Amino acid sequence: MNSMFELHRQEYKKDPQIITSAPGIVRLLGAVADENKGVLLQAALNRKVQLSVSLRDDHHLSCLSFEENDRRSSSVKNLKNKREDRWLNLIKGVVSEYELLGYEVPGMDMVLSSDIPQGIGLGSSSAICVAAALAIRDLLKLDLSDIQMVQCAYLSESRFMENSAAVYFDVKKMDHKFLPVSEEKCLFFMVNSNVPVQIDNDEQERRDAYFENIREMMLKKSVSGLRDFDDFDLKQSMAQIPENARRFCSHIVNENSRVNEAVNALEAGKPAVVGKIMLRSHESLRDNYEVSCPEVDWLVKRAVEMDGVFGARLTGPGFGGSLVAVVAPEVMDNYQARLDEYERIFGFVADFYRIHFSAGSRVLFPEPVV
Repeated sequence: MNSMFELHRQEYKKDPQIITSAPGIVRLLGAVADENKGVLLQAALNRKVQLSVSLRDDHHLSCLSFEENDRRSSSVKNLKNKREDRWLNLIKGVVSEYELLGYEVPGMDMVLSSDIPQGIGLGSSSAICVAAALAIRDLLKLDLSDIQMVQCAYLSESRFMENSAAVYFDVKKMDHKFLPVSEEKCLFFMVNSNVPVQIDNDEQERRDAYFENIREMMLKKSVSGLRDFDDFDLKQSMAQIPENARRFCSHIVNENSRVNEAVNALEAGKPAVVGKIMLRSHESLRDNYEVSCPEVDWLVKRAVEMDGVFGARLTGPGFGGSLVAVVAPEVMDNYQARLDEYERIFGFVADFYRIHFSAGSRVLFPEPVV
């Protein structure tokens, strides 16, 4: 935190008025929950975004991204999404959401610092949104609950995290509960395949068409999301939607069920069962949702071939990217040794991350009064 003070002073010649922190997140289970009003299982990491903020007397929004040495600016009175603004668009989006709720947000000076790896499904964008939403709410003393603040941060669930726990989050009910994870029984790790994530225009058009099919199905049943469907509903719809779209929907419907199964397994202290559920999820991501790739499939297969690796699945956007696995503590080093073989076969160097669960977003300065 002291470094954030110094960075802010160097950049703006004044002290920050608030400093917030928000963790990266790893999705353990769950599929497009915001679109289908479904459920998620995920955890906060010990990688985080920190954001320092001080108010201005005008309507100017100025922000430094420290690690990128990148300065961006805008006006809170003329917020537009600009491709070249990249990470600043996230903060502008949060400001815009607050203004849509009727709050007037003044100009601000900000410094952003992050040690969350980007582009591999660790929620760096969500962390920026949550850190900004929390800073603005508390600094301006806005009358918003945590849930309302999370909604302003694009349903970024990392607000609801605590140490050594996974979190179950229900998007429809905006509810959550913590699920303790004992590191004596299991550890989680993540492997970045370093296969570039690319979704071409044809693929995007295909997925858009699937979501259009989903919307038609929801209208016919008068529901708000696929969470209200079951296998029987999907079978009834076979004549109405293409086979590929039905398999796409099948993944989402059954993923909600898999999340609930995993919650029961975690509560019962059965990490091996959680691993098997994750593997079933990956098989569905590969065969039904069609977002995996040969490199990630190989990494998952090589993981689950080992004794003590309970299961693994693709995490993040897919079409490349990363996998997350749950293992017995004694086998971590053995799996890392297998990554040399991956490089020899595919030509990519995989990055290995041990996942340490962490606390959720919080105000670092001024320290909250207990």
